[in-house]
Amino acid sequence: MPNQDRPLRVGIVSSVGGHLREVLELLPILRGCELFLVLNDEAAWLPADALPGVRRHRIVHAERDVRQLVNLAEAVAILGRERPDVLISTGASPAVPFFAVGRALSARTIFIEDFNLVDTPSLTGRLVYPLAHDFFVQWPQLLPAFPRARYEGALFSIGAGGAAVSVAADAGAVGDAGDAGEPLSLFCTLGTSPRPMRRLLAWLDDAVARGDISGRVLVQG
Repeated sequence: MPNQDRPLRVGIVSSVGGHLREVLELLPILRGCELFLVLNDEAAWLPADALPGVRRHRIVHAERDVRQLVNLAEAVAILGRERPDVLISTGASPAVPFFAVGRALSARTIFIEDFNLVDTPSLTGRLVYPLAHDFFVQWPQLLPAFPRARYEGALFSIGAGGAAVSVAADAGAVGDAGDAGEPLSLFCTLGTSPRPMRRLLAWLDDAVARGDISGRVLVQG
């Protein structure tokens, strides 16, 4: 049980990119908590002064390889110092070693499956499921995959067209991009990551081929 004489100590464990963008949507409901952030890379879009009072720890970036053993050792060191009451993550791989160590230290572990997982669970979700005290999905279609999971809605608001709308997005000028004669039906941005994002691009190709998406699609990456 947390010490009632101090604020609840909450650790946010995340990969950079979309996972971090999602989990930071929880910050308004974490006001009053003592927060620390564990990232597996630099978040270039997150200025050093963006989260005043939030301690940051940078760990090795592991990609389902032996470096996850390094993450495990880092989890022991960081969580041994921080002694969190709660750990929260939306993924990806850092959640696994940190949740394992967190549970050993009696922290409550809360995992939220990524927003882009609609009907197929992530590998991280499957690995973390036994380690999570509370497991949330952002689409009800995923509930059969995780019997203990809860669906309480999405971290992002949902636009009229059904697409996720991030409060940080600013695509106001996008509608004029490309051919002037045909407006965009979808604008997809991949940020500045050097990774090819093949799964997303393959999904978009399939959706366009099936006719699920009509009109022009612009992908920035």
